[in-house]
Amino acid sequence: MTSYVMRRAAAEDLPAVMSLLDARTQWLRARDTDQWSTRAFQPVMEGAIERGETWLLCEDGQAVATLTMNTTADPDFWTHDEQTTPAFYLSKLATSLDHKGRGLGALLIDWAAGYACEHGILWLRWDVWRTNVELQNYYRSIGATPLRVVNIPGRYSGALFELSATPRADLGITTIAHTEQLPQT
Repeated sequence: MTSYVMRRAAAEDLPAVMSLLDARTQWLRARDTDQWSTRAFQPVMEGAIERGETWLLCEDGQAVATLTMNTTADPDFWTHDEQTTPAFYLSKLATSLDHKGRGLGALLIDWAAGYACEHGILWLRWDVWRTNVELQNYYRSIGATPLRVVNIPGRYSGALFELSATPRADLGITTIAHTEQLPQT
């Protein structure tokens, strides 16, 4: 089993996070999907890293994947009841193209579900662009539950998914949190 380290991203990790996101965005463009085409991520990611919301999955000291999670629900997508139930909301999940096909996306979600469970969080939730059916099918294939599709004018995302936060088997990931403060915005 490959051994990974999952750690909170620090300010000096912004180039690695952006490299993963930029490469994945270019990959999406080449596949004719408009996912992640409406804004620059760097300012968003600077803030997320500063708040302790962004994580890096590393193998042999190299960043191979990233995800961002916090406890703040987007009120355009999530109902009042969902917003009041403890959940981590995932975003900006990207894996290295060099590691494509190695199951890192599912590994990140499994890690996040275990981390959430350890911190008393009941659910993982995230939204996907309504037009990205391939990504929606991928999330279904790894056990995520599609909840509904929300169509908000001016918003491209809106296909909503969730997964119960449950303890996971040993994933071969060592977690290093610079702080145990739960990420919130």
